Amino acid sequence: MFRDYILAPVSFSDFIPSWLWDSCSLCVALSRRDGCVIQSNRGFCDLGLTAGMESVRFVSPDFSRFVEVQPRQGDGVIYQGAIEFEGAKGHGTVSGKVYRQGDVFLVVAEWAQERLSLLQGEIDRLARRLDETTRKDALTGLANRKYLDDRTDEEILRWHRYHHPLSIVLIDLDDFGVINDDYGRQVADEVLQHIATLLGQSIRSLDLAARYGGGEFALLLPETNTMGGLIVGERLRLELESQIILPLVQPVTASFGIAALFAGERRDSLFRRAAQAVRQSKRKGKNCVTMTTGGQDASID
Repeated sequence: MFRDYILAPVSFSDFIPSWLWDSCSLCVALSRRDGCVIQSNRGFCDLGLTAGMESVRFVSPDFSRFVEVQPRQGDGVIYQGAIEFEGAKGHGTVSGKVYRQGDVFLVVAEWAQERLSLLQGEIDRLARRLDETTRKDALTGLANRKYLDDRTDEEILRWHRYHHPLSIVLIDLDDFGVINDDYGRQVADEVLQHIATLLGQSIRSLDLAARYGGGEFALLLPETNTMGGLIVGERLRLELESQIILPLVQPVTASFGIAALFAGERRDSLFRRAAQAVRQSKRKGKNCVTMTTGGQDASID
């Protein structure tokens, strides 16, 4: 890449194009024989280890021993490999090539290990955030519907393998539309967030709380049979009934539907039965828990 320029009787700074000084994909620096950096491009500065180029120097290999080294035929390289440098904020390593023009050395790093490490850390962080975004409901911080579906499918597969019980609790807030109409969307959102916090604090680490719809929530309860789901639902119903979420003047109540997985049952059928139990709770006057077992429903209010 630099062979034709290196053989010309001009300084490096004369032939290096302006775009290369602005490049972030390559680390480029000019150095004296003692390793001190004279000039560098953005890619080198972006390593984040430097406060100013005057405080940066290459420490390995020793550039002074390259003064008598003849450039490699074909590309003008006098050294290729790992190059260590240190600056005011720390040290780093790049893997690249060294060229020489008199007592001035040109370092071109095609792969910056330190920079890639920093970039990989940032990529990992963004990936975790993206993963959380795709799994969580933005308003409540609970799992979203898609992640609930995925986890339910996983638990159903586990049920078929180990035959441990699995239950679902659907929760539909009573008259939630009235809260939205009378108090506005902001208060309605605060109510949802409050209930989401309550649900998150009421479950085990192996359970999953999710926002199922507008004013609907769901609890996925592994290792829990229908009676266990009924107990969880009734406990939550009583807790909601006993609280007043300001600025509301009445407690927020909910209708609950409980269903436990049958042999050979799929996710859609499980949730359909739980939703039928919720509708049965509504028909019975709301603020109650209905569980479905086989073709029969049983309620607690």
